[in-house]
Amino acid sequence: MFDTREETSWNSDEGTPQFITLSLEEPQKVSGFSFQFQGGFSGQKSELIMYSADGAQIHQEPFYPEDINSPQVFPIAESVREKACSKLKFVFESSTDLFGRIIVYDLQLLG
Repeated sequence: MFDTREETSWNSDEGTPQFITLSLEEPQKVSGFSFQFQGGFSGQKSELIMYSADGAQIHQEPFYPEDINSPQVFPIAESVREKACSKLKFVFESSTDLFGRIIVYDLQLLG
């Protein structure tokens, strides 16, 4: 999911919700993110939760991926872009897959 190789991916188990948590070595300002899902296994109703270095939640916002294979870019609300975060959690409340599985080929944070 992070090696930029098209033949590797991350896949979830069955059921909902599914989530991906990223813990950053150093706090970073994040202006957006991009996902590349496998069509048929995309997140639908989804949510980003951002945390500060002390573990406090500093932002939460929904995002709605399309069921496509192409990379999709999601900007983060401008009011939050100047806040450094140490952890991000992407929660997929539903999936395009009947069994709730998610497959991600690429996830990038945008600075």
